Amino acid sequence: MNTNYLPTTEEIALAFADEISILGGSVSDSYDDGSHLFMRAHLTAEEDVRPGDTLKAGVALRAVGPIVTVHPYTYRQVCSNGAIAAQVTGTRQIQRVEFASATEFITAALAEVRFTARQCAAPDVFEAHTKQMRLASHITAEAMLTVLPVLERVPHDYRDHVIAMLGRELETSNDPSYYGVMNAVTAVARETSDPETKWRLEEFGGSVPALARRALRTDPREELVAG
Repeated sequence: MNTNYLPTTEEIALAFADEISILGGSVSDSYDDGSHLFMRAHLTAEEDVRPGDTLKAGVALRAVGPIVTVHPYTYRQVCSNGAIAAQVTGTRQIQRVEFASATEFITAALAEVRFTARQCAAPDVFEAHTKQMRLASHITAEAMLTVLPVLERVPHDYRDHVIAMLGRELETSNDPSYYGVMNAVTAVARETSDPETKWRLEEFGGSVPALARRALRTDPREELVAG
């Protein structure tokens, strides 16, 4: 039996879009079927990872079932790839309530959506994520070993397709770094029509720079390269 949750996806979308507008940004992508809501927004802050490779700051939101998640989001201008940073400061889960709940709980949930969007949009959050990507661009990855965990996040019916697309992206990118792996994953996400699979790919892509830091701690040779 389906359970209705409040705030509704429409109410969440309106609150999120309004808060992003207050922050000077705009919603760039939205999917809402009444039970699943996915939104991505661009902000005005920009930073270069490499010369000519500019990232825009952003915020991403997902509401499915009783949980709303809000994360920092980056948009790579050169190729329109997006990455969801689910493992950095600012990210949060917000609990929705069941249909019969009191109005004050609904109001509180919407206020939490707004507050979390502001946290994710903080300049230091974007700066930290960009710094992590710059580091990832200097560290070589074992590409296919790095992307294997992504398959756990992809529905079984999509896995063969995703593997084939990842293989093509990694082969043609000529970028063996962790940053290159991240961009291969997010490029596949960009071409994926299923909103849940797209989100999971972008979320995994956003986690790849953290793997570069782990490699740096375990291999002193990479530290010399990054330095």
